[in-house]
Amino acid sequence: ARSCLKKKHVLDKCIEKRMSALDNVRILLSHIREAETDAKVLEAYRFGASALKSTLKTSGLTEDNAADTMLQVQEVLDVQEEVETAMSLPSEPDDDLEKELAELLKVSDLPEVPKGPPSYADLEARLKALSSDDLSELPKSKRVYPKASVAEPAL
Repeated sequence: ARSCLKKKHVLDKCIEKRMSALDNVRILLSHIREAETDAKVLEAYRFGASALKSTLKTSGLTEDNAADTMLQVQEVLDVQEEVETAMSLPSEPDDDLEKELAELLKVSDLPEVPKGPPSYADLEARLKALSSDDLSELPKSKRVYPKASVAEPAL
């Protein structure tokens, strides 16, 4: 039994060493796969950079061209804004409008606003100030008023 136990310990150590070696091999394979993936990614970056350089070269895309184009766009937008401003100007001269507004705003021509209801004496004075001549200027009414009739009771 002692011999079997000793063999078991030796086999356990052997299995442990091989498991460790197997783990190392798995880690190594993982690193190899990662390196292959990294190489593919790097190749894609190189291809993309080359394609971008080629496109920039054939199309004339440069920093100066982009800046010039943006400057032209800004100039066109400024011109468009000036056109909109010119189109929004009033067609009538402002002087005539200002004069008309000043006439409308003259406060001295307006009567004073009463601060409360007029008194009985004020109303009488205003009534006496009115003359019958003022009433003669009014147009005469042609309105006809119907005659009142009384209905006779039915028998």
